[in-house]
Amino acid sequence: MARSLEDIIDQNDRTSTRHPGHHWIFDWFEPFSGMVPAGHSVDFIGSIRRDHDPDGRPAAQARAVTADLPAVAEDYFEWIDLLEAVFDASETFRYAEVGASFGCWSPRALKAARSRGIEKAMALLVEADPKHAQMIVDHMAANGILASDYQVFELAVGAGEGLALFCVVKSQDDPETSHLSWHGQFLVNLQGKGALRLMGRTYAGHPVFEIADGWGAIKVNVATLARVLEGIDFLDLVDFDIQGAEGQVIAQSIETLNQKVRRLHIGTHSRDIDTFLKEVLTRHRWVCLRDYGCGQTEQTPFGRIEFQDGVQSWINPRLCPPSSSSAGR
Repeated sequence: MARSLEDIIDQNDRTSTRHPGHHWIFDWFEPFSGMVPAGHSVDFIGSIRRDHDPDGRPAAQARAVTADLPAVAEDYFEWIDLLEAVFDASETFRYAEVGASFGCWSPRALKAARSRGIEKAMALLVEADPKHAQMIVDHMAANGILASDYQVFELAVGAGEGLALFCVVKSQDDPETSHLSWHGQFLVNLQGKGALRLMGRTYAGHPVFEIADGWGAIKVNVATLARVLEGIDFLDLVDFDIQGAEGQVIAQSIETLNQKVRRLHIGTHSRDIDTFLKEVLTRHRWVCLRDYGCGQTEQTPFGRIEFQDGVQSWINPRLCPPSSSSAGR
């Protein structure tokens, strides 16, 4: 059963009784223990990932593994937000991964829900890179996730709708394999770029435009988050990693988020965006649980961490149950 806002805030930085130095939420989820297929790695909750080794080293053999807790690093707080969202869910769990890449977090979300006995769990994944969209399907299947338990939107979220250029190839990268090692694809700001030229190559069948010094982009569909979430009445958690578009997207979709979403985990990509998001979300009465700046080294309750992307965690009081004391008034 979902905790009240007061309980969530009170327990925000509480540490584990079973795992010294870790967050208390890890007391409620057992580390994976079992066989891992050849050529794959496994994480704390049991989500497997195929190893892509650009140097051609031999793949790991099938083996028995007891997984470690997540390392205390930048994505440690993504684990905390995900597991707390599952902990506060009841009979259903709904999760959205916006800027999903190959779908790293969605199998984790659904497996965590299963481990808590939640039978009805659903993931929505938004990803504009067509090669990554196909990787999502493969990654979910490898993790035993049924096609009926998730939905992929092959598009970018933006402040408006239509077509836009989306960078999919880094300078000097092989366009045939760059999607295996790079996960920072982004919407292109065309201001001041002038006419673009075709590079004479394709990416998943799409013509590639040069945007700067060998960086390549393709045209993709763009939709607002409100459009993506049409027909969805509630989400336990939305996880954003959209490479600098997060400020505009969240500001444009704030009423939808207010009405439908209990928690946000946001990867931020500039200090200006950090500040802007805090202004927008605070003005709309969201409560900040965690805030670590982009490009900063920060002291956290679990140790000192160097953040490449910033991390913000928010809770929506409108969708939290009342505290036991206020409920009785």
